[in-house]
Amino acid sequence: WAMGFVVALHMSRVRSVAFPVAFFIAGIFWASFRAGIILSDELVTDLEGRDIWLVGSIDSLPRVGAKSVRFEFQVDSAKLEEEKIVVPRRVQLSIYRKQLSPRAGERWRLLVRLKRPHGFQNPGGFDYEGYLFQKRIRARGYVREAQRLSSDVSAWRFARLRQDIVVRFQQLLADSPHRGILIALATGNRNELTPQQWNLLRDTGTSHLVAISGLHIGIIAGFAFFIFRWLWSLPGVTTLRLAAPRFGAIGAMVAAFFYAGLAGFSIPTQRALIMLAVVLGGLFFLKRFQPRVVFGTALLATLLFDPLAVMSAGFWLSFLAVGLILLVMQSRHAADTKVHQLARIQWALAVGLVPITLYHFQQASLVAPLANFVAVPVFAIAIVPATLMAAATALWLPDSIASGFLLLANAFIHPAWLGLEWLGDKTPVFVSAITLPAVLAALAGSLLLLLPRGFPARWLGFAGFLPMLFLSPANPAAGEYRLTMLDVGQEIGRASGRERV
Repeated sequence: WAMGFVVALHMSRVRSVAFPVAFFIAGIFWASFRAGIILSDELVTDLEGRDIWLVGSIDSLPRVGAKSVRFEFQVDSAKLEEEKIVVPRRVQLSIYRKQLSPRAGERWRLLVRLKRPHGFQNPGGFDYEGYLFQKRIRARGYVREAQRLSSDVSAWRFARLRQDIVVRFQQLLADSPHRGILIALATGNRNELTPQQWNLLRDTGTSHLVAISGLHIGIIAGFAFFIFRWLWSLPGVTTLRLAAPRFGAIGAMVAAFFYAGLAGFSIPTQRALIMLAVVLGGLFFLKRFQPRVVFGTALLATLLFDPLAVMSAGFWLSFLAVGLILLVMQSRHAADTKVHQLARIQWALAVGLVPITLYHFQQASLVAPLANFVAVPVFAIAIVPATLMAAATALWLPDSIASGFLLLANAFIHPAWLGLEWLGDKTPVFVSAITLPAVLAALAGSLLLLLPRGFPARWLGFAGFLPMLFLSPANPAAGEYRLTMLDVGQEIGRASGRERV
């Protein structure tokens, strides 16, 4: 579907539906092919629960818990006793001995016990097995013995750099209650956020502020563009060889790529990098691309690179958010002020993202438009730049410089957080059950509401939200209850014998 949509964006003058249909079929084959490759990399049932020696490298930032350390491991070789065997190339492991402190990029020899990934099938619960599948993790397990082989991180520089920045921030922000937020802004590592902070971000609809995405990539690219353009213009003669804006575009792309690497090249950063590459490429080659072409190219490139991205709620939310912003910007008027444009963008995001948010999370925040209207500029103009400057100086310059930038970031984040706490006291909207028809009706209603001014009867779009807000599944009558128990694998006696359920 997404590939067909991209073709429709790029070939709007073509009347035939053959091209979108062809790309729809190609998308099915491509996604199935990639999924088949991942499914083939599975753990053999006979190897579950057996002692296996693995040699490889730590492929993520280790997550330190109360009793264990969890990380992702890239397997180079595996042995069962003395026999070489084949196991999934990427596994998730836990170490329950706290004296061991693995770091990203290190090579280890581990004695592990593995099992296939699985999740619970409870209605409305998190699809943990699907989450691991999307991350290409085809086995989980725990470590029984461990031996560090080397700390060579030549192939894992981004991962080690992320961890080094996390460690420095932990030292410099030891007493700050906002340490987890600043670490998340610098590296994309959100392990330091407390449950209370997560709840507040969720209730105010501002979780995206701590997830490195298009907003953050755009900020760093914008700053880098103007800095590199200014530096290139200083000697004067350099502009005779290459125009300053073209050099600024190169510097902006390099800075954005580096920042995306610190974020682990997540789906939102991939999308932002691709869109930025199209825009900066046009600037470098003196070409202008229509916004729909940039949007469609980013969507197509992301799906070609990782067709399983559609399994992530972040994929739909990020692309839908960008699409809504483009829709608002194309319908703006010359008389609109910056504040008015920002307010319209927040209104569009609030209305357009509610159906998808409710479908994935069964919750939406009534105060999200106001919270984002205030918080987004503060984060974009002050908090994010100061945090990134602290990250850039924390590893190579004196602590006083990085501490100064962190102090500045803290000075802005404190009042902003107090404002979010005040808004968080307002009750968000909870919806107990969401059906696909209700979501589609709400999407149609939001599209009608966001049509350009002057379109007749736009207010009827509110009717599209009624099924989502008021329809509910059949409930037991007053004084009654309904209990469903799933007890798989037990045996039940029958008069005719014993039957396994």
